[in-house]
Amino acid sequence: WKLNMVFEDACDWDRAKAMDKMQQFLGTGKTYDVIIANNDDMALGALEALTSAGTSDYPPIVSIDANQEARTAIKDGQMGASVFQDADGQGTGSLQCAVDLLDGKDVGVYNWIPFQLVTKDNVADFD
Repeated sequence: WKLNMVFEDACDWDRAKAMDKMQQFLGTGKTYDVIIANNDDMALGALEALTSAGTSDYPPIVSIDANQEARTAIKDGQMGASVFQDADGQGTGSLQCAVDLLDGKDVGVYNWIPFQLVTKDNVADFD
């Protein structure tokens, strides 16, 4: 994909800050095709700004965490997707790395826990 970033700002994983920044961006009148946020709270803040502005035709909004409120927004068609943060998988992976280190095994620099994309097609699997 080729992305043309129209607006970028830090919202510190804070919903209210994201809503404020999105309201500022909407005031510019610039066009955009998608909203990408680093967590669900920021995505939901952007969604609140769109709703407050009277927008009913949402662009795809994607984020990370797949918390309950984001999953509801995905079901309702207000968000496009979120990436599930697998706490059990992360914990298990961390413990396995620790055990492997204690056993003298090389664990490498990165140990990825496979992400799971949550969309309208599979959101029910995460309830």
